[in-house]
Amino acid sequence: VCERRTHCMTIHKFVYSGGKCIQEAMGDPSYDIQAHPMFVVIDECSMVDTPTFNMVMKFMKQQTVDKLLLVGDTNQLPPVGYGDVFRNILDSKKFKTVCLNKVYRQASGETALKLAILSVKDKCVPQVIPDDPSYERIVCDVDIAQKLLEVVGMYHYTDFERQDVIILASTNKTVNHYQMKLANIINPNRHKFIDTSEKETPLFVNGDVVRHRGNVYESPAEATTQQTVLLNGTPGVIVAYDETEHDFQVNFLDRQVGHYNMNKNSDLNVELGYIGTVHKSQGSEAKVVILVVETYKCLVHNWS
Repeated sequence: VCERRTHCMTIHKFVYSGGKCIQEAMGDPSYDIQAHPMFVVIDECSMVDTPTFNMVMKFMKQQTVDKLLLVGDTNQLPPVGYGDVFRNILDSKKFKTVCLNKVYRQASGETALKLAILSVKDKCVPQVIPDDPSYERIVCDVDIAQKLLEVVGMYHYTDFERQDVIILASTNKTVNHYQMKLANIINPNRHKFIDTSEKETPLFVNGDVVRHRGNVYESPAEATTQQTVLLNGTPGVIVAYDETEHDFQVNFLDRQVGHYNMNKNSDLNVELGYIGTVHKSQGSEAKVVILVVETYKCLVHNWS
């Protein structure tokens, strides 16, 4: 927040632009950020690791920062990298803190969902409550893939197109394993590929549910005056696919449009989005969430 104006951006853009992003947001290349105090707010702080927070602190020492507000929830996702900065800051009790204790998002009386959230917080397996459809646990010891496809079959393509139903997994390995299988089941334009091998299946077809990969802040060639901002994980749908030229257009849910060519772009910024990781979907909302939980051994990130 600078001069009563609010500018939103990722931490990396804020730091690596050297403050130029503030000048762009103010619409004045000569704007002196050193002469104007800033009120910096960092959201989702539970996911900020030690190197990233250190980078922010070094940059802020060079700027005129009046206040710093950290917002987050230690019961949500921890950092992917090492360190648990936000939790350590709270535990130190050396800074003024405010704790919000009223739940709004799950305040509709869905008892099972509320208890499931509390169980996860206490590192316990949630218990199913009869006659409450807000949370259901399906135990499958043998063929998880088959059971997942059965559950997905209960919904229509438009449910996934509108992001009313999303499928999440804990690892990229699981996402990559199920991505094409789910695509061939969910998208009607892919039904002819259900019984073919993945090598014979096209990467994209018309109507595919996709998501943007990486953050894009620059205005594309098609844009006029309005800057296009596409963030990592933004969902969209492929439309107007040309099988001859391999050109296609993506309509993203935030009403922005992207144009792509598979022959000219060796590294496309879009990927199939029928299933994604929990981390990449952080902050998303849906009417139905299907979470694939597989049994495997892993190291727990609990570094200070």
